[in-house]
Amino acid sequence: MMIWGDDAEVKVLEGQNKVCSAMNEEEKIYSKFTAEQKKEIAEAAQVPREDVEDVIQKFNQMQQFHEWLCLRRDRGDSMPETREELMQIYKVERPKFLTPKQHKKSYARAQLKYSTRRHHT
Repeated sequence: MMIWGDDAEVKVLEGQNKVCSAMNEEEKIYSKFTAEQKKEIAEAAQVPREDVEDVIQKFNQMQQFHEWLCLRRDRGDSMPETREELMQIYKVERPKFLTPKQHKKSYARAQLKYSTRRHHT
């Protein structure tokens, strides 16, 4: 009997476990990594660097989720008991950690001059 949904889920978890096992204790505490550290972890875990970045991103999201739950508890708000309750709370509160960061598009000055010149003619 298998407790996971399918083999794909097991493979994802095994990959995440490889990444975590390749980190030293200090790296497991801090979530800020240099490109070189990510590369070393990926090589040690024998996974692509993107997998390391994914694990770090998921860890950061879970950390923010935990902080959000602690704030709810400290305010005396009820804790969600089901996934449905959690989804309802998300819809009302819209926690920051659920919304992806918007990256501002940057333009070179030459591009800005060209685009404004084109629109004025």
